[in-house]
Formats: sequence, C-alpha cells, structure tokens
Amino acid sequence: MVYSAPYEVFQISDYKARYYTLMRFGIEQNITLIITANPSTLVEMQVNANEFYDEYVNDIEHGTLSSGVNIQPEIRSVLEGYLKPNKERADELRALKAKYGTVLPKHYWPYMQVVNVWMCGNTKVYYEKIKDSFAPNAVFHEFGYFSTECKSGIVLKSNTLDTVLFGHKMYFEFIHESEIDRANPKIYQINEVKKGERYCMIVTTSAGLYRYNTSDILEVTGFHNEFPMMKFIQKANGIISMTGEKLHERQFVEAVHAAEKGTGLELNFFVGFADIEKSKYVFYYEFKNEDASQTDGEAFTRRLDKVLQDFNGEYREKRASNRIKAPEYVLLVQNSFEKFKASCIEKGFRDGQFKLNLLMQDEKRHNAFKELAIR
Repeated sequence: MVYSAPYEVFQISDYKARYYTLMRFGIEQNITLIITANPSTLVEMQVNANEFYDEYVNDIEHGTLSSGVNIQPEIRSVLEGYLKPNKERADELRALKAKYGTVLPKHYWPYMQVVNVWMCGNTKVYYEKIKDSFAPNAVFHEFGYFSTECKSGIVLKSNTLDTVLFGHKMYFEFIHESEIDRANPKIYQINEVKKGERYCMIVTTSAGLYRYNTSDILEVTGFHNEFPMMKFIQKANGIISMTGEKLHERQFVEAVHAAEKGTGLELNFFVGFADIEKSKYVFYYEFKNEDASQTDGEAFTRRLDKVLQDFNGEYREKRASNRIKAPEYVLLVQNSFEKFKASCIEKGFRDGQFKLNLLMQDEKRHNAFKELAIR
C-alpha cells in the first residue's frame, strides 16, 4: 500500500471528521513517510490523536468508523468497505497508552523515515512544536519554496532549507528587498542576484503567468552550479509600518525567541497585531506553562519590546519619541492556534493551504484572537 488513507477521506466536508478519519486509518498502519506542506497540519493531527485516542483503538479493534463522526453517508459507506477488525493492533495501541500516557507519533509510528514539510518562514513555529514528537531517526526534509502559481525548484539535501531554482522551466526576475516599495524598481535577472541578499520574486510561466509578482521575499543562500539556491523569508506584506518603523515579521519572530531565552518563559504559540488607532502593537501569547500569570506576561512583553528595539533602529526611535506606544499583551487559551485554524476552516478556508502571518495589521483576524483570550 502506498497511501494510508483512500481518496474518499479527503472528500469529507466536515473539517474535524476529515482529520479523525485520516488518523483512524493512519494510526492503524506502519507509516514511514509523511508529505504535507504546512507543519501546522501535523500539529492538528496530533491534537486529534490526543483527543480521540481511545475511540481510534475501539474502531481499530472492531473494524469500525465511529458513528459519532460527521461523515456524509455515501462516503462513510465507501470507507467502511476498507475496514476490518484488527485486535492485534488495538492491543499494541492500548499498551502504548498504558506505558506513555500521552502517545506521540514516535510511539505509534516508530519506523518513520521521512517527514516532508516546510520548516522556514513563519511555518518554523509549528515545525518546532511537532519535531520532537517523531522518532529520532526520522528525517525532516524541507518541502521547498513553491506557490500556487508555480513549482519554483527543488530541495536537494535533507539538512538544508535551500531550494534550487528551476531556471530551465520558467523565467525568473527579482526586485531587491530595499526597492520593493519603489514605483519603478530595478529588475534583476537570475544571473545578477547575489548570495546573502534578499529579493522579491517575479515569475513568467508556461501556464500563462507573465511577470507575476509572488510578493514573497527570498534570500539567496548560494548556488548549485550556476542556479541560485533560495530560502523563503516572509511575505512582502509581512512588514508593518504604522509610523515608518518597518517592523518585519521575521524580526518579530526572532525577537520572541530571544525573549524566551532571556526570560526562561516558553510559548506554544504567539501572534502580533498593529493597532493603528492606538499606535501600538498588541502581542498574544500562549505559554507552555498553563499557570503563567499576568506578571509573566508583563515580564515577557518588556523583554520583547527591548529586543525589538535592539533589532530595529526605527522601532527604537519611534518608541523613544512615543510615536509608538508601549506594547500591550494578551494571554491566550491553550490550543489557541488549533482553535483559530478550525474556525477558519469552518468558514471555508482550505486546510491544506492554510497560512497565518505572525505579525499583521488585520482587524478581522485581530478580533478572532480577542475571542481566544483568557477571560
């Protein structure tokens, strides 16, 4: 068998039911390869496994698909045709729970060989959350830079984030990061880009796109023969400038990690929003320690604010002149990202393409995270 689940699983309309069914098929088998672009999918799968582990075991023992899961009748009928009782595997899974309590992928998939996901840009946050849940010998291989519009290249090595561009398949042009906001920026050809510099990519493809601006910022990390190798940094719109500070999402993410080291407080999830009317940033934290206090939030925010000033001179000047007020913080409920993602999927977002910037000027998403605050 090549795939752990039949195609019909992906036709299930209910988001949570789809994940339940995917894991019900998967956890019964010896999975050795996972391919999914966004590691947030792996986080969601593990949350699902934690919530429904006993139901999975019961289903596997009896060869059933839980009647409590919302699956269209015609799809359920097809899926149930693939199932049969498997008491031996059910006993193995019960033994794992008795031994470990919380059962992780490294327990029920001990022979995992490769996990192919994004590990760069803002997806690194979710990769860091899930990577230690897999077997030590499992290789995490970067999925590589690509977009809906084009498959730009391939990652040749497992220990790198570098995508070698397909210079023979499509036409690439670039705008240097420093000129993105200019009306008539200089356009660089593929042979003119330099290692260590960051560019916004423009593509022309055989599918009909002509000089399409991807709005993605990529860094040239080197060259394979004469083809540039690049890694994704962030969306070009991941830059906030309320009053000229040009705070990059990447700076925010790195500052959060520095604040974690400086305070000893670790986060499961975080996100930041610009409040233009109040001229301040609002940072949302989900601490690993569920007993984290308001005092912890205050200490973390003070440290984060200082690191941001160290990283970004314009932000420092604006804070000193009070053009940007001191940031606020909000503590989030546990599993806040998963709850936010689920609500988005229910509203029609495609879970396979779900993405979330971690620094935004977005009133609708800001309001959604306000609903996830600890009351």
